[in-house]
Amino acid sequence: NHFTLTYTTTMANKKGKGGGKKKGKGGGGSGKKKQTSFGDNRSGRDAIATASASIIDNSKCAMCDAAAQPSSWKNDVAFTTMSCCGLSVCKACMDKASAEKLKEITSKAAEMKSASTPTDPARRNDDDSSPPSKKTQPPIKQTCVACDMPVTNDKREHVKRLLTLAMDKRHPISQYLLAREGLEGNLRGDPTKWLIKAAEAGYPPAMTELADLYRTGDCGVEQSYVSAKIWYEKAGDYAPALFEIACMFRDCVDDEDTSNVYMRKAADQDYPLAMQDLAVYLCSRGDEDLLDESIEIFRRAAEMQVGERAIFQNPKFKDSIISCQYMTASLIMLCAGDDDPVPAEALRWAKAASMNGHEQAKQILSDMEETLALSKMMSKNKISK
Repeated sequence: NHFTLTYTTTMANKKGKGGGKKKGKGGGGSGKKKQTSFGDNRSGRDAIATASASIIDNSKCAMCDAAAQPSSWKNDVAFTTMSCCGLSVCKACMDKASAEKLKEITSKAAEMKSASTPTDPARRNDDDSSPPSKKTQPPIKQTCVACDMPVTNDKREHVKRLLTLAMDKRHPISQYLLAREGLEGNLRGDPTKWLIKAAEAGYPPAMTELADLYRTGDCGVEQSYVSAKIWYEKAGDYAPALFEIACMFRDCVDDEDTSNVYMRKAADQDYPLAMQDLAVYLCSRGDEDLLDESIEIFRRAAEMQVGERAIFQNPKFKDSIISCQYMTASLIMLCAGDDDPVPAEALRWAKAASMNGHEQAKQILSDMEETLALSKMMSKNKISK
């Protein structure tokens, strides 16, 4: 069964009580299969991995050979791992493949429409009142851009493919994705077993996720800040791990100084959640130099809507980037002088955040526009006098 976390090992070749014969009829055994959990430490647990299993290379795009940055959190956004073959494809190649597929679908639709329309209605037999026959076109086959295997939208088939890669290939990314499916309730059994396998294989997202479980004590994992810290630090310079360990020191251990060290490391990698958190902290200190630094960090995050489009479109980071746009506008307005009550940059970021649906940005934008209108009217009065 591909949807359980057990595998079977036949007892046919083992000696039974009946004189060393194979178990079965007349062999002193029942011929049943023995089920062994992946979670135990028995030597047979890795028997399912084929000796000749090829190593899947996820260090580059399978289509254009674009290199992935080792341990960079941006790989999580820039690359997609295919569940059928385990290969990684960069966003540029995925977008190109999607555009080509859309073009093919449009072309097929045009062909079907043309085939269903008679070319010369006048030549049709007057006695034939039946409608023209439509030439049916076979459906366009959706295939993986890396291996041409048919794409599936069926969740069970998707999990089955991940399970095959996780077991037969010992593929850490597939093991991690399989664990994620389990955490979402799409897999029977204990998903933490797969998470541990991926973490022990050195996959940073799996290390971070496992550390999260130790920190919160979810999914039956015994809560341990010490174990959480160990796994966060094993992830190295992986920005999400640095951000999470910073949050742990701040919220759980009440060690703000240590928290800020980790938070700054994550922010230096342009991790939006860490940039927002660090900038808010610096802004709250009431120091003029720290205020300037916080504005600069907010600004860097705000600019990711254009400079890092793929990151901005990710739901995990979008709200943080929009909030940074609002905060950039607010702080620039706070520092504005009487000679320039509404700086152009503040207006630009307020408009950006407002267009992205930020309610407070809409209010501050309205205030800015009123101030500009009042300033313009006062300027005209001075000229007329």
